[in-house]
Amino acid sequence: MISISACVIVRDEEKNIGQWLQCVQQIADELVVVDTGSTDRTVFIAEQGGARVYHFAWCNDFAAAKNFALEHARGEWIIFLDADEYFPGRVIPRLREHIKMYHPNRRIVGIICRLLNIDKDDKDRFIGSIGQIRVFRNMKALRYTGVVHEHLMNTSRNGRCLKVAEDLEIYHTGYSQKIIRAKLQRNLALLQDKIASQGEQPEDFLYLADCYFGLGDYARAIQHAKKAIDSGVDFVGMRGQAENTLIVSMIQLKYPSEEILQAIDTAAAANPTAPEYPMRKGLLYWDMQDYLKAEPFFKQGIALSGQAKEAPSACLENNGRQLLPHVYMYLGKLEKMKLNMQQAVNYFLQGLEVYPYEPTLFSCFYQCIAQEPPADIIEVLNNMYDKNEDAAFLAEVLRKNHSGQVYLYYVRRTAGYQGDSLPDYVEAGRYDAAAVKAADELDSLYRLGIWSAQKQDMEPEQAVLTLILPDTYKKAWQSFRKNETEDATPLARTLYNMKTSLARWHSSILKMGASADETTK
Repeated sequence: MISISACVIVRDEEKNIGQWLQCVQQIADELVVVDTGSTDRTVFIAEQGGARVYHFAWCNDFAAAKNFALEHARGEWIIFLDADEYFPGRVIPRLREHIKMYHPNRRIVGIICRLLNIDKDDKDRFIGSIGQIRVFRNMKALRYTGVVHEHLMNTSRNGRCLKVAEDLEIYHTGYSQKIIRAKLQRNLALLQDKIASQGEQPEDFLYLADCYFGLGDYARAIQHAKKAIDSGVDFVGMRGQAENTLIVSMIQLKYPSEEILQAIDTAAAANPTAPEYPMRKGLLYWDMQDYLKAEPFFKQGIALSGQAKEAPSACLENNGRQLLPHVYMYLGKLEKMKLNMQQAVNYFLQGLEVYPYEPTLFSCFYQCIAQEPPADIIEVLNNMYDKNEDAAFLAEVLRKNHSGQVYLYYVRRTAGYQGDSLPDYVEAGRYDAAAVKAADELDSLYRLGIWSAQKQDMEPEQAVLTLILPDTYKKAWQSFRKNETEDATPLARTLYNMKTSLARWHSSILKMGASADETTK
């Protein structure tokens, strides 16, 4: 039986190491974890999961840490994922089959997998894809190089080759919104340190462009993307990335449309099978409100995206997928303008198949079926979504579409549902109850505003709040400010009591804090 080692380098990865373990435990015969200085529970979780944990003194060099892990791996094949990467469940059975198929041919030293960047903070939204070598033979000639964005090098060559397996997808969550900025700042600092000591190399340009783009420094991203294109360095599985960074950065900086179109045409000429360039061109024409000119480019991009599925190497780099939901949405809007409602619905559905959580696209689809009976709409949506897990998303977008009973069906399935919110009453047609609820909420806001002004010792005529207060609240506020509490209206007495009770509450909190300080001492 072919032996497989799963390797990973980690530092404070307790949020991700569990997912990594769950994935590789189903594939590998041994688990090798190299820790570079964790202060959380990463090492404990790894050891509990059956991994052999080694410790490596961090030296600002990802390649050095990964090569240290390889020295401790005993399997015939290596699976080297990052801690924030995993094979989805449907892929795992295929992986051993691929290794078993290629193992007898010693010329094949590795497998290029399709790595999908997904945003776990946004319902696993697809961001982009590249090809990566994450599965390879355990041989001395294969070692990592590069202090950051490290990649495998074959020092022996000798006619060795790689195989592309487009059906072996890896999910990478490291570009999710909440963590990407810190990671890019770290990578940029490592690159700058490396350049300061070793000088700038052609392979640095693409990674610098990537860092600057992610950090929103589009001018520098353009500068380094152009250098990357001019260098001619071609990274496996990353063809077209520099061109895409250049184009999107130009769009972000609002370059003239003619310059952006020229950049798109140049990129398309260099990568004629890439679907993202005609899609980008269509989107640019759409923004220019030239809808009919946009349409053929949208369709060309969709056609090329379909062809990419038949070409494994192109499939790895099919970055048009992230644009497909918008392309289908605009094509649907065009068909709606032409009164071709069925075709419009078909386009909207195709876009939702790619990414079902795009709210504007969902609204376009919903508006096409909004006149159908609520029970029929709910049946359709339950076939597209999980009625419980997706309830929060559905409730939010349906509320904005004033969908009445359909909205109520899903909002009742959301966590923490109370059943007495203002939108609930409106959607249920209970306008009398909605009016009472709205009045109560306004009353609370008015009182809160007056209390805030009291805290600042403001006179009613000094506060901006008085511009929107009804007369009854203004008079009540003036009444208790003059200590006219005996003959004051009930509202004025309530405001006065609210002020004094809140003052007592605030004083009690301060005393509790002081007591706690004394106890600590």
